[in-house]
Amino acid sequence: MTTVSAWHPPVQGQWTIAGLEVLPDDGVRREILDGVLYVSPSLSRNH
Repeated sequence: MTTVSAWHPPVQGQWTIAGLEVLPDDGVRREILDGVLYVSPSLSRNH
């Protein structure tokens, strides 16, 4: 029997590079500042 455990994101304030690395490479800009994850869209051509 195989058990699959679901991944749960860290609580804000506890993000690390390891948590960031498991997120998809989907073009969304992500930054960690003092353990808090900030997400913003990528720049557009009009920017």
